[in-house]
Amino acid sequence: LGIRKENLPKYEEQLELKIAKAQLEELKKDAFEAMETQRK
Repeated sequence: LGIRKENLPKYEEQLELKIAKAQLEELKKDAFEAMETQRK
């Protein structure tokens, strides 16, 4: 894989950030859809 042990925390951090961002996007989409349905 080519990842050194000392670099692992950094990779883990980036991965967690990516996952968090993805979840945030999903939440935003859900919230937007909820607002749209309430408006009707």
